[in-house]
Amino acid sequence: MLGQTRVLFDGVPAPMLYAGANQLNIITPYAIAGRRNTRVVVEHNGQLSEALTISVAESDSGLFTADASGQGQGAILNEDQSLNSASHPALQGSIVELYGTGAGQTNPEGVDGQVTQEIPPTPVLPVSVIIDGKNAQVVNVSAAPGMVAGFIRIGVRLPNGIRSGHVSVVLRIGESLSRAGVTLVVR
Repeated sequence: MLGQTRVLFDGVPAPMLYAGANQLNIITPYAIAGRRNTRVVVEHNGQLSEALTISVAESDSGLFTADASGQGQGAILNEDQSLNSASHPALQGSIVELYGTGAGQTNPEGVDGQVTQEIPPTPVLPVSVIIDGKNAQVVNVSAAPGMVAGFIRIGVRLPNGIRSGHVSVVLRIGESLSRAGVTLVVR
């Protein structure tokens, strides 16, 4: 519960990240994995909202962006751990770290609200990345260390032959593609 508010998926409370007057940031509980639908209820000051039935997907890939809009410059670290940007572009062939969410179940199984420890769990579903229309080599993928379960870190080597400047980045987990419009800067 956060700010006298909680969100329930079939009665299971979701980990809360933020509760504001017009916005709730939550992480969908692992308990609904494998279901076709779930009933979502918001409880605020002991009052329950009407239940909303929504579909459940195996995964729902998403990349974090620098301005949290879901579009534009990705929240990406270069190989030297600098934040990728026009003033700090990634080098051709280097390894960058992408940050995202929506991977679905992990191995070992995810624990709602748990902060990732020394040996981070990995997604069960296959993970791939497309940069500037070319398949990138995924060198590692795991839960993001020090973050709550549901955040993932993907290390990828930039493919040969990509353009310089702002290029598109797409994350695929299972059958789910991240939203178009996320970019990274390459030199």
